[in-house]
Amino acid sequence: SSARGDSAGCLLSLRHPKTGNATCYLFSNGIVQEIHWFKQSYRSWFLGDYICEDGSLYAATPIDPVFILLPIYDEARLKKGNDPGKFRQLDEILFIHGYPEYQQLSAIAENIMEVVCDLKGQKVDGFECVTCCLGIMSPSRKSRDNL
Repeated sequence: SSARGDSAGCLLSLRHPKTGNATCYLFSNGIVQEIHWFKQSYRSWFLGDYICEDGSLYAATPIDPVFILLPIYDEARLKKGNDPGKFRQLDEILFIHGYPEYQQLSAIAENIMEVVCDLKGQKVDGFECVTCCLGIMSPSRKSRDNL
């Protein structure tokens, strides 16, 4: 599966932005969708001549990835008191213990950073990087395209 997802998509276990609980998401063609499971008592499906006793239904609804990644970005700052926090590389920020699927979102995470951050260029170890108001650092697209 590519970083943007593929036509079949892939299921990701990510932290829910409000509760922090593991939640299932579908990632396909760069779009993140939250998986919802509906199950009611005494429901069935008729499939031709067959009756499926489990009448549950799964539905995927699109969700703006900003809501999923913003809490991760905020935690990555390691902010204490009035200290603005630390600058960290994007791949380091997306390394969440117990949730390796965040790495799948790396292709869209940089674009999301541009939505929620005030970006400013900076040279670090010979690479042009961008910093943002949340204290996040990622190689800029411009410098990566020139490599």
